[in-house]
Amino acid sequence: MLGGHIRARRKALGLTQEQLAEKAGLSTNYIARLELGSNTPSLAALICLAKALGVPVPDLLSVDTEHKWYADALEIARALEPMDEAEAEFVLGQLRALTAFVGSMKND
Repeated sequence: MLGGHIRARRKALGLTQEQLAEKAGLSTNYIARLELGSNTPSLAALICLAKALGVPVPDLLSVDTEHKWYADALEIARALEPMDEAEAEFVLGQLRALTAFVGSMKND
């Protein structure tokens, strides 16, 4: 459900409905109605929401937000934002190495 995806991403980013509305240029009431599923966004509103939530439109429509790892991934992305490029690349390199290691352990 689109409303659930919007709510899950908003909460994962630590945003209130008011903050999301401001970032997307929409009203708080409109965000609330979208999250409840009583409104369907126009394409323009959907694009604004996706930008405000930092995701591509297709992800907003199709990602299964029931996975705990998705909220964790958004939290990591939020933590990377204030870092300079070198720091962020270092952290991402460590994550890539760790995921490759875990993946190799499953293959053994």
